[in-house]
Amino acid sequence: MNPFNLIIIISLIITAIYFSSIISFIKDRDESGNCEMTYMFEYPQFVRVSTKFDEKYKKYGLYAYSEGGATEKARNMQFNGIPILFIPGSMGSHKQVRSLGSISLRKAINSRTPQHFDYFTVDLNYELSAFNGALLSEQLDYVNHSIYKVLDLYTRQRNPQKQIILIGHSMGGIIAKAIISLLPEGSNMIPIVLALAAPLKRPALDIDRYTHAFYANVNQNYKPKPETTFISVAGGYNDVLINTHLTEDGHLHTVATGVPRSWVSTDHVQIVWCKQLVMAINRALFESIDAKTKKISRDHDTRLAIFKHHLVKNSGTKVYVENSFELATNLNSHGEWFESIYKQYSVRLPKGTKDPRYYMIPMPAQKQFKDLAIVIMNMESPDWVFACPEVVVDGHKRYCQEGRHLTHLSEISPSLAYKRRTLRVDMKELKENYTAMTHTVVRIMPTDEPVVLHVDVYNPGERNIFLNYAPKWYSNDIVTIVGTTEDKAIHYEILLPYFSHIIHSNILYVDPLECTGQAHHATISLVVPWDNYDWHDFVTQNKRDPIPLRLFNSKPPTIPGNQSASVRLTLDPTCRYKIRIQSGYHFANMVRFYSPHIVANMVAVVLMTLKNQLLNIAMEEKCSIFFSAIKEAAKPYFLVTGLRVLTKLLAPLGHANLIPIPDWQILADEGLDFFILPFFLYTISVGLVWLLAVALSVSLVCYESSIHRGVLKLCGKILSGNSTLHDNLLSVLHKIPGPIAIILIVMSVTTCGGLALVIATVIYFLKLTQMSQDFIEDLVKRFFKKIGGKLTDKLMKKIKKRWGKKTEAPTANEAVEDKNVKTDDVANGEAEKPKSKGESSSSGKNKSGGKKTKGKEKKPVNPPVEEPETPGDDEATAASILKQMDLKILKEIAQNNEIFFHFTIFLLYLFVTILNIPSLLTWAHNFKYSKYLESDPALTPAFVLCTCAFALWQYDFPRVKKQFYNELSVMMIITCVVTMMYGIISIYRLSFIISGVVAVITVHQLYAIDKPETSSGEDDGKDDDDKNTYEKKVKAKWE
Repeated sequence: MNPFNLIIIISLIITAIYFSSIISFIKDRDESGNCEMTYMFEYPQFVRVSTKFDEKYKKYGLYAYSEGGATEKARNMQFNGIPILFIPGSMGSHKQVRSLGSISLRKAINSRTPQHFDYFTVDLNYELSAFNGALLSEQLDYVNHSIYKVLDLYTRQRNPQKQIILIGHSMGGIIAKAIISLLPEGSNMIPIVLALAAPLKRPALDIDRYTHAFYANVNQNYKPKPETTFISVAGGYNDVLINTHLTEDGHLHTVATGVPRSWVSTDHVQIVWCKQLVMAINRALFESIDAKTKKISRDHDTRLAIFKHHLVKNSGTKVYVENSFELATNLNSHGEWFESIYKQYSVRLPKGTKDPRYYMIPMPAQKQFKDLAIVIMNMESPDWVFACPEVVVDGHKRYCQEGRHLTHLSEISPSLAYKRRTLRVDMKELKENYTAMTHTVVRIMPTDEPVVLHVDVYNPGERNIFLNYAPKWYSNDIVTIVGTTEDKAIHYEILLPYFSHIIHSNILYVDPLECTGQAHHATISLVVPWDNYDWHDFVTQNKRDPIPLRLFNSKPPTIPGNQSASVRLTLDPTCRYKIRIQSGYHFANMVRFYSPHIVANMVAVVLMTLKNQLLNIAMEEKCSIFFSAIKEAAKPYFLVTGLRVLTKLLAPLGHANLIPIPDWQILADEGLDFFILPFFLYTISVGLVWLLAVALSVSLVCYESSIHRGVLKLCGKILSGNSTLHDNLLSVLHKIPGPIAIILIVMSVTTCGGLALVIATVIYFLKLTQMSQDFIEDLVKRFFKKIGGKLTDKLMKKIKKRWGKKTEAPTANEAVEDKNVKTDDVANGEAEKPKSKGESSSSGKNKSGGKKTKGKEKKPVNPPVEEPETPGDDEATAASILKQMDLKILKEIAQNNEIFFHFTIFLLYLFVTILNIPSLLTWAHNFKYSKYLESDPALTPAFVLCTCAFALWQYDFPRVKKQFYNELSVMMIITCVVTMMYGIISIYRLSFIISGVVAVITVHQLYAIDKPETSSGEDDGKDDDDKNTYEKKVKAKWE
């Protein structure tokens, strides 16, 4: 039996690549910037706020956050700020509000603002709400009542607060979204919702039907409302738990890497304490306060503009003053005015300036030089760049009397050193809006700090480079884009029209070649036009690492084709650079975005393997070994092709809500699907299942005794504190498996289905170890018995040939030995074949060619010739015997239907158990509150599989004489298609699918009618007797 074929080998190779990609994915972190830790200025305090629902939800709690002197007021329930409620996520702590609350308190004190924020938080018992939707429903109920309790604390004020802001982290974000969906139409009770790294679109792992129902209900009822401004912020590439595309929702969606003054990627927990991001959020919250009412602004557009300003593009000004930028501004003619005719130049003021300085940049005479890039460093003044409509000449002095603001078109740009402001404008378009414009003016106000100004007027046709070809994903070749940048150039942009799918990945090399100074700084930004997904990195004298380019989401089909992702480079004019590109981490992106989808494919592979075993039983009445059956299951051609066709056919019905939308269509709608993806996932799954089967086989073959006894001793110690109980437990498991299954059924109903599944899987494994032990003992016994018989036969013939005389009758000892040899042959099923009618039992030819006659044989004329003995003859004889025995041993293996059948069924049990581990963890976490897990997602699968275990462990399966095996195999194919169509994302469905398959097979084994009996002669009857004898021996060993 060869466990390999070409497809298995290819699958193992791709699986090895997948494992290496996992390592690359783990090591590959966004190091473009590091989050700074936030620190409390005073000891944080959490004051418990009592509610009337504390008795109902004893495991939850509502707290008020305070520090220092504010704690006394909090203990007296005296609050006079704007309330904010923080909702932690799965396994999150209510204490995670510290960073937001402490920075908010410091900002209010230091800025001496007339208003501040009161932070409240809910303790949700560190529950695994990401894996149990029933917990989400309970948390939603408690948070909803906590909101009204918090607002009730402000009723004693003269002008009481009637609004509250919600900030939800992770699963707390979906709870906040659910609360918004419950608000009545027109309610402005919640003006702002801020979701941090929250899976708003769908759960990251949909392994629980209650979670699936919770999301479906929320997404169906939620509609963006102008009364509530919904903001979603994703962590970025370092958040390996929640992918960015799952956080898309609300009025504004952005990534931490693109937040001005932040520009760092955060992991899933860092996002709540990353100082750069927390400060940006607090600045937006404080600016959202209406100065007149001392409350959050009621205007949705104003709130949204403020958050866009602080979280997307920050010009360094205030939102409420940008409306005045259309008015002309008087410029001080008494300052120093400069005008340069150069297209690229720099101004350095190492000691600042005492008088205002104005630098005029004239409109270029050449029409092709129409774009302008300006970078100014260490400029604190918010009003720094203007459009000059007219130049006044006063003797030798040229200046502008007034100007129009261009500051709102600029932005605070990413930087590792000094604050940088950047302006990029098309001067031709600018002149169309300001027809009288002749110059662009940069103003530097008096300061003691060093200031640097870079100006670059350029031809966009030379600086905007279209890279129409993608680096080959299978090649490590580095393609040069720009050999050497222009002297003193600031701006370059590389357009990537092919860079549109979420798995695309490139590596960019920006190498400084010639630098006139020791210190230099270049910013590389990946600009994504279809969402606020900008990402930034830097090249300095101390940082020259290759820059990975990757997308957070695929390009939506609604985006015009001429809009593509691009790399924008803001270079240091003191250096010239070489720009190159290389293919990146495509497989690492596959690991990140598609690993959860492999689970359904692995289940499909096991089901296809089971289908082949059932088909083999129907044809040969033998259950094939797992490694033989999986070779046929590894061929995904018709399965994946049928999956593609059915998905296209059923998608319209799903969108019409007539049937569930196929999961593959959901991936396509999200832009995550591509043509070879199903083949790739299925091939990896074949390799993973094959390796899993090898691991299980090795544990059964090599370690069955130690594992078997070790687990039983452990159970004995747990149950009685005495290791001797394992002997009795062994006897019970093997003699009365039925009552054990009944106990598990009761356990699944009275405690937790996950617990019953874990115990059932352990017991099933112990039964497999016993089957394996008996199988190996019998196999070895048969093998050596056959080998011994053959070797004895060969040895006796050699002795006779060398020493005995052919005409003489054998001695008594020889006769006895020959009789023993023949008896062994008969015992091993190798009885002599009956002679034909023309042959007599005492007639025939001997090896020398002489004829035998009745009675005594005649002596030969010539004495027998002794054959010379060659070296290695014994080894050759042994090798020949082993070769003859190979096929027979394989036939013996193929007849062990029971262990091969249960091997595959055990894998199905194992998958269901793993999928329902979260239920067990939830039950164990809340055990002190309740010994019974209400709304248990594992109840139905556990009840079905434990009921089936009653029959699987009690009776001898498979029963190869049953009918309808062909129909069962067809059902397996249909089930595989359903599994891959509806279980890729909705993983919770796999437990029900597998439970249904095991239930159908069990019912078939119990109640299917037998095949019609056929007269097959004495040999068939003897085979049946041998089989029954073998089964009785195995049962006797169990007992």
